[in-house]
Amino acid sequence: MVSRQIGLGTHGYGYLFAGIGAGGLAGTALASRASRSSHPRWILAAVGLPTALLAVAHWPAVAILLAGLAGTGALVVEILTDTCLQRALDEDVLGRAYGLALPASIGGIVAGALIAPVLARTLGVSGTLVPVGAAVLAYALVMLRRTRAIPGTAQTAQTAMAGEAHAS
Repeated sequence: MVSRQIGLGTHGYGYLFAGIGAGGLAGTALASRASRSSHPRWILAAVGLPTALLAVAHWPAVAILLAGLAGTGALVVEILTDTCLQRALDEDVLGRAYGLALPASIGGIVAGALIAPVLARTLGVSGTLVPVGAAVLAYALVMLRRTRAIPGTAQTAQTAMAGEAHAS
């Protein structure tokens, strides 16, 4: 949808996904720094804001850059989520937690694939991207608050990851 909106046609889809992949590589480098951040709000912005801004992108380079930023944010959140689970849960529970988290994640992808075309037909491309970006931001905010509500979870994960990074 975005590649058509900015005039790249069918090849634009590949360019946008290449941007997401490049952003993902950058996200792997930033994940360690993000884990030590005392202000994780920038991570929230990196997740949903680029997606919402794709709604107003009119130039291919801007759209590819925004896709890359979305890829960066997504991978940082993925790494931090996995690491936080590993640090916060006992071995006995970790397997079950992953066993629940993976199907829930895939279910979210399926739900998005079913809902997105309906939204795009109803609201248009721009009208769809803004609420999707806002939903991602809202979800990340809820998860951040929940993590902070668990005594010591966020701090324990940050401290452990900082110690590992320092030891390297």
